[in-house]
Amino acid sequence: MCCELDQMFSSVFTPSIASPDLPTAAAFGPLSLLRTTWESTTDIAGYAQQDAHEFFIAVLNQLHSCSVGSSNGAACTCVVHQVFAGQLQSEVKCGKCGHVNPTTDPMLDISLELKDIQNGQKTTLASCLRRFTEQEKLPPKAYVCSNCQNSTSEATKQLSIKKLPPVLCIQLKRFEHKSSATKIDIPVQFPGILNMSPYTTATIGMQRDEIRSRLDSTAISEYELFAVINHEGQLNTGHYTNFAKSQSEWYRFDDEKVTHATLRECLNSVPYMCFYVKRQLEYGITPAQSTALIPVPIPLPLAPSRMEPATAGGSTVTPLPVPVAPIPAPTVNPSMMKALAMDDEDATSSRDSSPTSEQ
Repeated sequence: MCCELDQMFSSVFTPSIASPDLPTAAAFGPLSLLRTTWESTTDIAGYAQQDAHEFFIAVLNQLHSCSVGSSNGAACTCVVHQVFAGQLQSEVKCGKCGHVNPTTDPMLDISLELKDIQNGQKTTLASCLRRFTEQEKLPPKAYVCSNCQNSTSEATKQLSIKKLPPVLCIQLKRFEHKSSATKIDIPVQFPGILNMSPYTTATIGMQRDEIRSRLDSTAISEYELFAVINHEGQLNTGHYTNFAKSQSEWYRFDDEKVTHATLRECLNSVPYMCFYVKRQLEYGITPAQSTALIPVPIPLPLAPSRMEPATAGGSTVTPLPVPVAPIPAPTVNPSMMKALAMDDEDATSSRDSSPTSEQ
């Protein structure tokens, strides 16, 4: 998979020369990448309609398995986990003794529920995230407290994000598979700039009167939108398109058709998956080193090609923005600076004492 992506990047970014028979550049179809995905993930192989989110996760899993530094532990240093991995914390609180049992799990994306939302009700990405991180009551006898050893009917569970990833992928769960499969077409408003601080473990764990004073210093929790995947049509007859940002310009991708777009057009679309990148990356390990913040460039998108067999219309695989360490400031030698200053003074004195030549 790594070799296939490398070949795809080379093909996409190699300029193509137009000819009289082909006045415009030909669209690129990653057929070899698709074949490799089918061979490695048989669940999405074949010509049936498939889900773009499942395809995205399958590609990440294959990249993880064949990347340098990959491991099954929490300290994996492969490119997938460096870019997309975060940590999700689950806290179960006993309603009898108040004991809190925290559990931390890795995450590559966040899936938000849309069911039970009434038609006509204003729905935003922020409201979905609040719903995702709010407390919920567990069913009776679903939890046995490890502290008091009692099974209580008043236990609560709450999710929060313990560690934010550099690139945040958010999926809106629009497809329901019950007695009959249906699609949820509720519009969801999403922003161009997203502040994830209110949904982190650190913020949720604070007292409410402290939250307002702490939210002003959360620059490292701000994300900027750079790609959106849309699903048009119904569950079994759908088609995927997407918006993506490249060099401060927005474009809409529909198979081989690429048209110029605006951020407003993107924000007015009905999203299925949203991709955000951190506006600043923190390279410090300790709080004293946490001032090493640099802006993150928006990754260049790849023009999608026809991939209906695997993704029902051509989901775009977006290049992975790899964080680049900041260049350290040059060190200055005081003795060298003093010597240079003395040489400069001597040169100035010599120029002042030299006679002016006549023409």
